[in-house]
Amino acid sequence: MNTLPISYVLCPMDLSPISTNALEWANAVARVRKAELRMFHVVATQAIVAAEDLSFNERDGMMGRLREAQRRIDPDNRRVGGAVRQGDPGNQILQFRPHRAERTSGEFGQSWRVRPHPLCC
Repeated sequence: MNTLPISYVLCPMDLSPISTNALEWANAVARVRKAELRMFHVVATQAIVAAEDLSFNERDGMMGRLREAQRRIDPDNRRVGGAVRQGDPGNQILQFRPHRAERTSGEFGQSWRVRPHPLCC
C-alpha cells in the first residue's frame, strides 16, 4: 500500500481538557507515521484580552500549557513542537506552516532550538 509521506501532524488546541483527546490522537498518528507533532493555539482577536495586548509572559504561559499537555500524553516523544499565534482561529489554522525559525524541541520543555523548515534547504 502506498502512503503519502507526512512531515508533521498539526493539532490545533484551545487549551481545554477536551482538546487533550485530540492531542492523544494526533500524537498516535505522528508516532506511527514518524512525523513531528505540532501543537497550535490561536488567541482569537475578539477574545476578552485583545491579541495585541498579549505579553511575552502570557504567550509563554500558553506554550507552557501546550508542553504540559504533551508531557501528560507522551513524555517520551522528542519530535514535538508548538506555536501560539493570534488572529482568527479558522484562518490561522488554514494558513499554518512551520516557519524556518519556529521553535521545536529536542527534549520537549528542556532545550528549544531553531530548526529549518523541512521543505526548505
